[in-house]
Amino acid sequence: MFFLHLSNRTENLIRQLAEVLRVDKERDPFSPEYFLIQSQGMERMLSQNLSEQFVSWCNYEYMLPTRFFALMADRLGVEAGPEDYSRDKLCWHLENIFRDVTAEDEKFAVLNRYISSDSSGVKRYQLALQLANIFDQYQIMRFEMVAGWQKGRLATKNPAEIYQMELWNMLREIIGHSRHRGLFLRDLIAALRNDTDHGVLLPKRLSVFGVHSLPPILLDCLQALSNHCDVHLYLLSPCEMYFGDQLTQQSQLKKKISSLNDGKRAITEELAAHPLLASLCQQGRDFQNMLTENVQFSQEFTSFADPFDENNPCLLHRIQSDLLKGEVRLPLV
Repeated sequence: MFFLHLSNRTENLIRQLAEVLRVDKERDPFSPEYFLIQSQGMERMLSQNLSEQFVSWCNYEYMLPTRFFALMADRLGVEAGPEDYSRDKLCWHLENIFRDVTAEDEKFAVLNRYISSDSSGVKRYQLALQLANIFDQYQIMRFEMVAGWQKGRLATKNPAEIYQMELWNMLREIIGHSRHRGLFLRDLIAALRNDTDHGVLLPKRLSVFGVHSLPPILLDCLQALSNHCDVHLYLLSPCEMYFGDQLTQQSQLKKKISSLNDGKRAITEELAAHPLLASLCQQGRDFQNMLTENVQFSQEFTSFADPFDENNPCLLHRIQSDLLKGEVRLPLV
């Protein structure tokens, strides 16, 4: 089952996590507790707080998403494939390709203008490193586009995509296979979605903590995993209401212009928005929209706390309180 825990305070989420662990009377102390995190700082904070909650805190595993899913795939017998498409190896493959780029290669004219005047090779390496980072993200974030490249099909009208497609297909020829991380994750999702009972091979529970955004394919992995074990997503949110439709004034203006250009009626209504939610929380809005569209939660738990105290007013607490309600109230006097 998939559970969502929401709060505007990290300490509240930690208390919810501790309570989930505490009420599990059948927990096996010899089975590790798995946590999905995105930084070592979050690992240290969780360990410190949970050790205070339980006095003794041991036998746990903190993992980054890619490492965790690679472990699950290994248990299920899903081939993860060699690390040929890792960021580091892609960088050196690209650097070697750029050594052979000449002025006659029209597809790489833009790249050639950048690296042709570089006698030291620094620009060539920097360009290879940047493109390796991009291709590393494409494998997960733009899976369908990469699949189209292998068939010679472009996904956009951006001229940069032309040389990126050529470089990707050259990398495939050099590496000798196309089993990148995107394909591996799709196979893992298929294995988790079949009717086979994988309960013995998978952990009893997975806690996702301190993760503020995930690619859609990793959300699909968590959703498929929840068919076999409990998945708890602990999400920090500044607002207790849905704010995925909060738009800045500039975005609202662009939406109106786009509507007129498409021959539709002009949009006259203004979307009420807290200016900070609209301007500073784009990643949170996008992630909230992805959760709403792609994930089915079995239960949701909330523990929002309004920090504003009328007897001891504070400007910071008023701003946090306004964000929590998603509205701008009267200023302090």
